[in-house]
Amino acid sequence: MVSLVLGLLALAGVAGCAAGDASSNRGTGQGQTQDDLLASPGHPVTSPTGKYVLEVSPGPEDNGAKTWRVEIRDSSGATVYRDDADYTIRHTTYVLWADQGDQAWIYSGDVGVFYIEPDAAGRQWSKSTWRIGDPVDDVPSYLRQARPERFGIR
Repeated sequence: MVSLVLGLLALAGVAGCAAGDASSNRGTGQGQTQDDLLASPGHPVTSPTGKYVLEVSPGPEDNGAKTWRVEIRDSSGATVYRDDADYTIRHTTYVLWADQGDQAWIYSGDVGVFYIEPDAAGRQWSKSTWRIGDPVDDVPSYLRQARPERFGIR
């Protein structure tokens, strides 16, 4: 029994090291899969700072099309931001964190590109629209790679 417990602890330590390696390469595409970066129903993603969790849940159907709802929770599980939009998933939809910091991004092939971020005190969150011509430096590298034409990248 003791050897089984020690074996499981060793295995957990190896898994923890692998997860640590992946998080140090956040946004670079090195050591990370799409699942590590993209939030989806039942698959929340933690922000690069570790302070917040990006959660996606199924929303109401929109003329027969499935939708997603987006929320951000703090480390205690309290909701700090709840988006009032429903994102139709029949169009390409990505929900993810920026490569650094606590800025969430939503790419909707239907209604546009948005980012959500807290104020300097971290108390009030707001959503803004990213528009063609805006700087691409803060756009998550995953989005720039997945949709280069949207961000003016050739």
